[in-house]
Amino acid sequence: MEMDRLPEEILHRILSFLSFREAVHFGVLGSKYHAIWRSFPALEADFDPKLHRNLDLFLRLIYNNLYKRTTNSLERLAIRTNFHSMFNPLGPDLIFFAASFNLRELELTNTDVEVRDNHKDGRHYSIMVPGSIFHLKTLTILKLDCFRFDTPHIVLDSVSLLKELKLSRSLGIQSFALKENTKLQSLEVEYCEDLRLLDLDALNLENFDFLGPFSMYKCEVVISPDTRALKTLRLKHANVSKSLLQEPTPGSQIVEQLYLKMSKTTELNWIQLDWANLKRLEFMGMLQLEKIDLISENLEYCILDMAWSPSCQLNFGEPTGKFLRSLSLLYSEKITGPWVEQHLDRFRLLEDFRVEGCCKLKSLKFRHDRLKNMKFLYCNYLDRLDIDTPLLESLEMGYTDRVPSHTVIRSKPLNVKISLFFRTSKPVPHEDLNRFLLTFNNCKELTLDFKSNFEQLFPTKLREDVTWLTPLYDVKNLKIDVRFEDDPKQSIEAFSNLLKCLFWLVPLPKCITFVTSTKEQSIKFGYCEFDEGTHPCCVYYPEQCWRHRLVSVELSNFDNDHPKSIAKKKELLGFLKLNASRLKTIRDDCDELPESSSSEIPESSSSEIC
Repeated sequence: MEMDRLPEEILHRILSFLSFREAVHFGVLGSKYHAIWRSFPALEADFDPKLHRNLDLFLRLIYNNLYKRTTNSLERLAIRTNFHSMFNPLGPDLIFFAASFNLRELELTNTDVEVRDNHKDGRHYSIMVPGSIFHLKTLTILKLDCFRFDTPHIVLDSVSLLKELKLSRSLGIQSFALKENTKLQSLEVEYCEDLRLLDLDALNLENFDFLGPFSMYKCEVVISPDTRALKTLRLKHANVSKSLLQEPTPGSQIVEQLYLKMSKTTELNWIQLDWANLKRLEFMGMLQLEKIDLISENLEYCILDMAWSPSCQLNFGEPTGKFLRSLSLLYSEKITGPWVEQHLDRFRLLEDFRVEGCCKLKSLKFRHDRLKNMKFLYCNYLDRLDIDTPLLESLEMGYTDRVPSHTVIRSKPLNVKISLFFRTSKPVPHEDLNRFLLTFNNCKELTLDFKSNFEQLFPTKLREDVTWLTPLYDVKNLKIDVRFEDDPKQSIEAFSNLLKCLFWLVPLPKCITFVTSTKEQSIKFGYCEFDEGTHPCCVYYPEQCWRHRLVSVELSNFDNDHPKSIAKKKELLGFLKLNASRLKTIRDDCDELPESSSSEIPESSSSEIC
């Protein structure tokens, strides 16, 4: 069947799969090729920024065909390319085309590296966008990235038809105002260096996202009380008006999601969020802040990062917390044991609770019937923890240079992650560390993220003395975050030493997983049954001796894509064959192995005493 006889809808579909190199060959779709270019409803093109002959030809093709679409109006035009080194007329004329041919959606992204990396310097912006583009009679969606505007002051009133507007890394605009605007529903402004004022009075604006230049706070954001449809408000690096964060308005009562990050207010040292419909709050850093009063009955998700104002007082007024399900408290000096115990008693539906970097939290004891996930990270003075949580599923704890002296967790078997870092200049409290880990001897899965060498934490001389340190006999699933994987200085022998430590720490594991920055590699173990009538092969705890009970090993995701990976696998197999006297089978899920994917090993007659 000839291409000419295919319906236009199918030809449109075929054309969408072609690369621009193929598209420049005019005969590829037969005699209908040019007609197709003048009939499809949307054009979306994403080009490599490097200029070459085929790209130049394709851009000329677009340029020549756009102006021949007199009967079929193009509805959407989205081009992402290097506008400053390509076929010159296309950039300005795309904007002219949008103004002249009833375009509904226009999205232009400049990928020029010089412009994107140096968007503060206007010398790199060679294309000037007229301010009239905001007032086109048919345009409803406009997104421009890395352009310069010729109009410093933009006002969108009730005449504007724009429903969605996004400006990124653009220069030239000093003030942007919505005056009695009834059409705009979504507004995003990111990294616009020249912008100093955003004044929003939009009756139907639902989403507003502002991201200012880092730590500059030059742009003041003012939201009129008449903006009554706003549901999502994101402000980062903004100079926020005092009235927005202190005086309840009809508009603020509608907001469901508030993201306020690294911003400041003029002459304001306290915030009162009396927003009845607020469901999600993410607050991270605000300068010179002394107090936050939060009053929101419907709040479900809350993050308070007080790193920039650690002494700020936090008040959850009644009935805040009635429906709260997730709460994160970071770097606050006001979070103490009594504060946590008092508020958790109010947050009856809370399921996720996280505390990080709170230096005044020293002792904690509470019971909660709904908590499922908890994190206590780098609260280094938290020395005593006693919690009763019957539904708890996961717990994560992190410390630097120390571990708590008293830890009691009353719950069902759960997933536990422990992150520890001991600096080489600090002595490791071996007994305290061992006692701390024994708290989680019955956990479902134990994940260890030790940013220290295992030999430093569990020295060989202490492991050999069974009266000194006690292994975790009941832990069956172990995960290890192996940071040394990405360190080229680490030798393969370090991996072998790690294996020795792990088999001492968890004597009879069902699965050990190594977590790297790119993947997870797991080893599953199979054991023979222990016969109490046989002569014990080990002096201590013969039923826990992996050397004489391990019969099968299954490797997963140990690829052979790198010489070090191959060497590590050989080291692992060599270690197991040397130390496991009854090992019979090794299986590997990798297709390309230095040896067979499943190998039988003759049973050893070794009678080594462990």
